[in-house]
Amino acid sequence: MLHQSNSQQFVIRTKRKYTFLNQHNKQERSCAQKSCKRQTLTLFIRKTVHILLTVSRYDDYDVIVGQGTVFLEMYNQFKQQHGEDAHFDAIICPVGGGGLMSGVSTCCKELLGEKCKVYGAEPLNANDAQRSLKSGRLIENEAPPKTICDGLLTNMKEKTWTIIRYA
Repeated sequence: MLHQSNSQQFVIRTKRKYTFLNQHNKQERSCAQKSCKRQTLTLFIRKTVHILLTVSRYDDYDVIVGQGTVFLEMYNQFKQQHGEDAHFDAIICPVGGGGLMSGVSTCCKELLGEKCKVYGAEPLNANDAQRSLKSGRLIENEAPPKTICDGLLTNMKEKTWTIIRYA
């Protein structure tokens, strides 16, 4: 992604690292794909380029609502292909940080009620959702799992957890 602000340019790319490049002083900063390091880099960019707003890629109600449109598209395409009487019995959705799962489960419940079950899917080494549901409270993974999948390097947060626990 290329962004210009105050005659500065910075580049953020995802290929096992994020890089910030300030054209004025040729300063480069990198970090691994770990949430805490990503947040540190984001704060550095916000201060340097004077960005006023940062939106979470999953723990934001507007993002969650947008993720619900995935279900709407799927539902509409399914109805077009199989007829108006066709219905879903179940949806399996990846969890990660919980944004997609929150949006899909909310939209599915709103449209279909209890007719369709929504199941979360996550690997055993990144199962914060499963452990949280069993304990009844939000539990984060102790360490990021060893994976190349960016979506699994996150933990659920309070907003996504609140929605998922009642899905």
